[in-house]
Amino acid sequence: MLFQLPLFVREIGKVLDLAFATTSKHLTILRNAGLVSDEKTGKWTILS
Repeated sequence: MLFQLPLFVREIGKVLDLAFATTSKHLTILRNAGLVSDEKTGKWTILS
């Protein structure tokens, strides 16, 4: 999904039908591995 366009964590969670905490935890692992990047916009995080 992130190769197509940047998304908010909540959008990814909705598509995958996962709770926000679960989505966030998995995305943190991917971010720490250097597979995704993030950008803070206020209190929102956009991943790409």
